Amino acid sequence: MNSKKEINLHFPIQLDGKKINKLTMRRPTVRDRLLAAKDEGASPDEVEVKMFAILMDIPEENLHDMDLLDYEQCARAVNDFLKKPGSQSGT
Repeated sequence: MNSKKEINLHFPIQLDGKKINKLTMRRPTVRDRLLAAKDEGASPDEVEVKMFAILMDIPEENLHDMDLLDYEQCARAVNDFLKKPGSQSGT
């Protein structure tokens, strides 16, 4: 069972003034979901962005300008983590 996934970005993002081509996402926990949903009145999309930021240990703001193709790779990575072991696909 993989505890981390590397996400190769088609469109690099800026992080601390550097161009980033690859992000690493770790497996989500219940605590991560609770932290992401903590902001009262946040939309499901805002909660998802916060969750991805937590899992990749980057500021949310860095995800706001991420290309949607790369964002969808992040969503697939989370979905893969939620599958039974042995049925995960490569990202």
